[in-house]
Amino acid sequence: LASRNRVTDLAIDGARTSSEHDGLADLTAACEHGGVMDEDVLHGGVPGPAEVGGAPFFVDPARVTSRGAACRAILDTVPSWFGIPDANDAYVEFVDIHDTWFAYSAKREPIGFISGQLHFPETAEIEIMAIRPEWHRRGVGRALVDAFEAHHRRTGIRLLEVKTLGPSDADESYRATRAFYTGIGFIPVEELWIWGPDNPAFILCKPITTLS
Repeated sequence: LASRNRVTDLAIDGARTSSEHDGLADLTAACEHGGVMDEDVLHGGVPGPAEVGGAPFFVDPARVTSRGAACRAILDTVPSWFGIPDANDAYVEFVDIHDTWFAYSAKREPIGFISGQLHFPETAEIEIMAIRPEWHRRGVGRALVDAFEAHHRRTGIRLLEVKTLGPSDADESYRATRAFYTGIGFIPVEELWIWGPDNPAFILCKPITTLS
């Protein structure tokens, strides 16, 4: 997808395990915590509802597929990042067949999602992450990445990758995106022109396990 929509802001059986079902019974508690329900004791998001003006959220740790419609509804709220209809259609198709994690408001409304894929047994890429604009800068993106990272660490993945619009483009929205990823431990690797002459691709990676 050689367009600005190819850049990211943010395993194909979608069945929940019994442990995931058990965890969902306590989603209200997770929402009050403002973070991720996960056996890795993640602390994505904020420490409490007061930190986000009384608007807590939670990330469902269960992987899902076939959620393209929910994906599209969120993409439509952030046209500065996802404003090309054909590219959004491709993202919707991607989410329908790949593992995806969703963040929800206290009213259980989807407010953000993250989806990716494996390239090799050791590496996973964040293909897309999007969050409703009223939830930006509230810890939702960090919590979604935490959930994505925790799952792939448990399955033996050693390196996460993400591509976004490179610094050769002056777009302010993507400057903030790059700052987000470097702020949570991703390391800039290279800027390439694989998306065409007007869309520099910026590759960042994050090691999530150490060599034994």
